[in-house]
Amino acid sequence: MAKTRTFTMRIPEKIRDYLHQRAIQNGRSMNGEVLRILRDLEEIEMASGAKLGGSSPDAGTTKCGRILSSASG
Repeated sequence: MAKTRTFTMRIPEKIRDYLHQRAIQNGRSMNGEVLRILRDLEEIEMASGAKLGGSSPDAGTTKCGRILSSASG
């Protein structure tokens, strides 16, 4: 089994509620749902040849935000 590490993350309530509903729909825990989203994002970036994080400190967050926004809308 892969080594795991724990970290605390602060997220807006609206995104937390979205993740909670998505986790329920997919039969996963919220942790499992976040991992699925991150793994999907990793596959997209690897397939497109995108560099991790882009050119600014918030670039990775922006990409993830666009994916979350498109998934919820």
